[in-house]
This record gives sequence, C-alpha cells and structure tokens, in this order.
Amino acid sequence: MRQYRFALLPLLAALALPGWAHQATVTTVKQAESQLQGRVGYAELDLASGQLLAGYRSDERFPMMSTFKVLLCGAVLSRVDAGEEQLDRRIHYRQQDLVEYSPVTEKASYRWAHRGRTVRCRHYPER
Repeated sequence: MRQYRFALLPLLAALALPGWAHQATVTTVKQAESQLQGRVGYAELDLASGQLLAGYRSDERFPMMSTFKVLLCGAVLSRVDAGEEQLDRRIHYRQQDLVEYSPVTEKASYRWAHRGRTVRCRHYPER
C-alpha cells in the first residue's frame, strides 16, 4: 500500500501542473505588460479541436507585426490551390481597416488614407 501512495503523489502533482503553469505564464505576461507599458496577451489553442486551453486577454485583438505574413501567405496560397482565390484579385482597404499600431503602414498611408488603397497579391516579390 505504501508504494502505491508514493506512486500516486507524482500523478497528483502532474494533474495540478497545467493550472500552475497557466498562472505562472499569466504572471510573466503581466510583468512584461508592466515593463513594456502596453497590452500583452497570449492564447494557447488545441489545434485539433480549436478549443482555448489557456490565455490572457485571449478575446482581444493584437497586431502580430511581421510574424503574420507567413501565416497569411500560407492561407492565401492554400485558397489559390483550392480554386477559392486568385492572386490577381484586387483587395481594397481603408485607413479604418488597419489595426491599432501599424506604424509602417500608417506612415506610408498619409497620401492615400482619404481614398483607400488597392493591392494585388501578385505584386509582392518572391523572397
């Protein structure tokens, strides 16, 4: 019986780990938020089910800077391969379509902000 009790302790500790890990992550994110004097958040998703496993400010939108470009490119090319999208399709966007804190686009947009802008995916060079 004594061996079973000791074997049960690591199992109980492992079951409590996700809750502890989430709180430790939230604490770290809050510290980063305080140091950066801005909003920071994260979301941990089960990619198979789409279920939110953990997060902090997970219902808020955040700019992803340049990291989103790989995801966007993959999504667009997947839709092109499926025949759902064309690289020559024109996409029109306006100043109000930009997410908060888009410094490069905001700086470049002073000439066209009043009328909007149209882009085509095919115009972007391969790297």
